[in-house]
Amino acid sequence: MIRKFSVKNFKGFKDEIVLDLSKARDYTFNDDLVKNGIVNKGIIYGKNGMGKSNLGFALYDLTVHLTDKQKPAFTWYSNYRNLDSKSKLIEFKYEFNFDNDIYIYSYGKTTIDQLQYEKIEYKGKTLLYYDYHNPQKSVFNLEGIETLKIELNDNRLSILKYIYRNTSPVNTVIQKIIQFSEGMLWFRCLNDGNGFIGLMSGGNSMDEIIIQNNRIHQFEEFLLKNDLHYKLEARIFNNQNVLIAKFNDGEALFSSIISTGTHALWLYYCWSIYFEKVSFLFLDEFDAFYHYETAEIVFKAINNQKNMQSFVTSHNTYLMRNSITRPDCCFILTDGKVCSLSECTDKEIREAHNLEKMYRNGAFTE
Repeated sequence: MIRKFSVKNFKGFKDEIVLDLSKARDYTFNDDLVKNGIVNKGIIYGKNGMGKSNLGFALYDLTVHLTDKQKPAFTWYSNYRNLDSKSKLIEFKYEFNFDNDIYIYSYGKTTIDQLQYEKIEYKGKTLLYYDYHNPQKSVFNLEGIETLKIELNDNRLSILKYIYRNTSPVNTVIQKIIQFSEGMLWFRCLNDGNGFIGLMSGGNSMDEIIIQNNRIHQFEEFLLKNDLHYKLEARIFNNQNVLIAKFNDGEALFSSIISTGTHALWLYYCWSIYFEKVSFLFLDEFDAFYHYETAEIVFKAINNQKNMQSFVTSHNTYLMRNSITRPDCCFILTDGKVCSLSECTDKEIREAHNLEKMYRNGAFTE
């Protein structure tokens, strides 16, 4: 799990911004949203332009150099370095909880694919430090790499990834960091397309995902839960698997007749098929095209996924309710800071309190 994350000098974040998930409170409701004292299911609010999407992009930066999974679109990571800062170094820090052991992985970059250093710490001790410009300053206190000859002439290749590929058995710490990174998934459904980062390389069409996984009937049931009534079947069209919607007096390509909101639900359902493989999910603007009741259904479904840590971003304060979340799992991002509701007030919050009303009335301030 990610226990804490910080980034500095990345896109809109000139100063360090910290997402601390270790400040879970002892609320007696919805305790399944917290695991080992760490927020496991969260929602991030913030006005337009505050950096909700950029926070997600920052979190998923490590997938670029640690994995071979889907890379971010170029436009998402343009202006990679904050343009108000004189520093050329962009710095990231991840605090992981693996079986109640806390490891800190940090690194610095000058561009999205140009590493300057990488570092792993445990209980205040440096297990690994590699400086790409001054390799002689490097530190290796990791088991399993004593005989490994390390000569990196390319600062686009992560030292962690190099060790992972060239040692057997792989050092446990590095293995856990890499495997967690390989299971990370970011996606959204907005007007700029259905982009994603991580988990896999490329992918099939949404029709093929449903058909190849034998999920047509389950998909119909999912749509029905959202008051959408469709009878679907698989068909070959232009040498491709497609979904056909059948009606009393005809049929049509499913993709050609659905609304934007239904398309967003379809995308979510396709990704949900792979959730058992996901370690960390970040769903950006997840309910941009949803009715508020639909948003609640999807939000609850995400929170019911026990194996993965997950966060969504939203403007929908209807979800800010103790019946489905809790104050330490709702975060507000503003002015380069991100804090949970429980951190933004001195008032004792109880289960009966109306979080949405408190938020709208300005009860939560940093």
